Amino acid sequence: MDVEPDKEALFNEVYDEEHVPNPMKVPGVGETPIVPPMAAISNAVESALGIRFSELPMSPPRVLKAIDGAGREEA
Repeated sequence: MDVEPDKEALFNEVYDEEHVPNPMKVPGVGETPIVPPMAAISNAVESALGIRFSELPMSPPRVLKAIDGAGREEA
């Protein structure tokens, strides 16, 4: 059973230095878009397991099912 958490990405395109949470009032380095981390994780999983995932979420049950399926194909 795949369970996906409720999630929502909010992007603020208007710079408001009053609400920037650091003393220098500049945006932080960690304010990256949401997509690249999942692509990096997908590449790492493919590198480690040799299995390419093209759909999210890469939940533990999905990964185990793919590993089990890959083992059967090779046998």
